[in-house]
Amino acid sequence: MTMVAGSSNLHLPSLSVSGLRGVGKVLISQLGRVTLFAGKNGVGKTTLLEAVRIYASRSEYSVLEQILQGREEFVTTLDEDGHELLIHDWRSLFHGRALKAGTSISIGPEITDQKLNIKIAKRRKEDSEQWSREIRENFVFLENDLKLVIEYDKENRSIPMGSFGRRTRFPSGPYRKSGPLTSGTPEIKCVSLDPGLLDNASMVRFWDNVALTDNEQDVVAALRLGFGDRVERVAVVGDDTRHSYNRARRVIVKVQDQQSPIPLRSLGEGAVRFLGVALALTNSTDGFLVIDEAENGIHHTVQRDFWNMVLEIAHKKNIQVFATTHSWDCVVGFAQASKARKDVDGRLVRLESEDDGVRAVEYPEDQLHTATEQHIEVR
Repeated sequence: MTMVAGSSNLHLPSLSVSGLRGVGKVLISQLGRVTLFAGKNGVGKTTLLEAVRIYASRSEYSVLEQILQGREEFVTTLDEDGHELLIHDWRSLFHGRALKAGTSISIGPEITDQKLNIKIAKRRKEDSEQWSREIRENFVFLENDLKLVIEYDKENRSIPMGSFGRRTRFPSGPYRKSGPLTSGTPEIKCVSLDPGLLDNASMVRFWDNVALTDNEQDVVAALRLGFGDRVERVAVVGDDTRHSYNRARRVIVKVQDQQSPIPLRSLGEGAVRFLGVALALTNSTDGFLVIDEAENGIHHTVQRDFWNMVLEIAHKKNIQVFATTHSWDCVVGFAQASKARKDVDGRLVRLESEDDGVRAVEYPEDQLHTATEQHIEVR
């Protein structure tokens, strides 16, 4: 197989997923520096983004929790006082919603020994000795006495199945960060963007990490792609120590011919999306960025500029990007930008449902460009 420039050092050169949600099994033989997933609703595009997040975190509990909460996957049980309590519905993680010992999820590259495996097993008495006191006292365990066993790189750990009680916040200590399997298998940095616009708190947090660094120029340059050289500078103002909405920290932009800086959001959704993605990219150095419904907020006339920005920063900062789309304009813009960047591998993968899972139809740059020029449907 011919390796494309910049693709040999990817964290995930290929992707095999089985047993996760609606994906019975799927194999993508080659991923790009930037990979765009397309396909009909419900085929599993977002599930593949979740698979990347789980793999990057080595199945960290907090990431599993975020995925379940994002899907609003809860079931009702009773606490020790007989009050109704919502806890995570772990069935929703597994294909066919099968919650029984022996059921498993596998995520990773095609190479077998690099896969992350999540298996359901029966709890043992000695398991509770390994879990913190905070877990034993505040965790609502499922009545079926099951646990999750996480296996990676010939090592394993276990975490309970259930949820923390309604009156107990998710802990910030050793349970939230249940720890890598060993120091030799660290997590991979992974930033996730959902279909909505980035909120002020996230945008400010990302900005604080790049302010007064070389990355700041990349972020400003990204905003100029969509709004031209009128954009001169970007800054954050406000004071979060004051409990007032109109004093909260927010992003402002200095624009030519304007005496005073203006709020970023006054430039419209496109500006917020451009800057949000640029900030997420610069905060994903040497890791992953996943973007659900990447086209949201981006006008069709600047889709090529948007993807050129993503490809440029991903290449420069050693980031592997995974995104989903339903938009033909997005696909065309991605194809045009990928063809123009011979040094960066951009690939599209169309997902199709099959009886035993999901079929991945892979489009390298040259095939994708030909398909879009001839208006061949690839979504």
